[in-house]
Amino acid sequence: MDEKLTPSSNFFTEVRGILTEARNSAARAVNTAMVESYWLIGRRIVEEEQGGAAKATYGESLLEELSKSLTSEFGRGFSLANLRNFRQFYLTYPEKGIRYTLCSELSWSHNRLIMREEEDSARFYYLQESKTQNWSVRQLQRQIKTQTYQRLLSTNPHFPALRSGPTAAPGASLQKQIPSSINPRKILAPAF
Repeated sequence: MDEKLTPSSNFFTEVRGILTEARNSAARAVNTAMVESYWLIGRRIVEEEQGGAAKATYGESLLEELSKSLTSEFGRGFSLANLRNFRQFYLTYPEKGIRYTLCSELSWSHNRLIMREEEDSARFYYLQESKTQNWSVRQLQRQIKTQTYQRLLSTNPHFPALRSGPTAAPGASLQKQIPSSINPRKILAPAF
């Protein structure tokens, strides 16, 4: 082999690509596992403190003790606020359906933002669009802050894909379902 190995050689570029893809795959797998574990922790908290009921009788003291124990054993990430988020995550998506599947494909930061949306159809919209449009957390935050879903719905209140949420084809971007008479760029432009 007479050719000197340099960062610009095809061989080096291909090997670098393999390693980059492997790292990205590993990061996605870890993220999926963590999001699922947060949902399971949330479910377990609800079962323990509420016995499945809507209201807890001793929830805060249970969460405080759990937070101390988990932080002691596993380190950061199990604050009282995070445990409340895990519980809310489960309560927001109590069934392992399409929404849960979308949740597991997004980061925890995405999910924390989306689960704060009050309207179920808005949550579904932001879940689906975050995934299909590959929105970063910052982009999602901007879309929520500028009420993209509400603006899109207000321009066409009879648009069934937005109202019905879960009946939209799984994995299909709502952007792709917009009638040709509507210009999505105009609708989705920031409201500044």
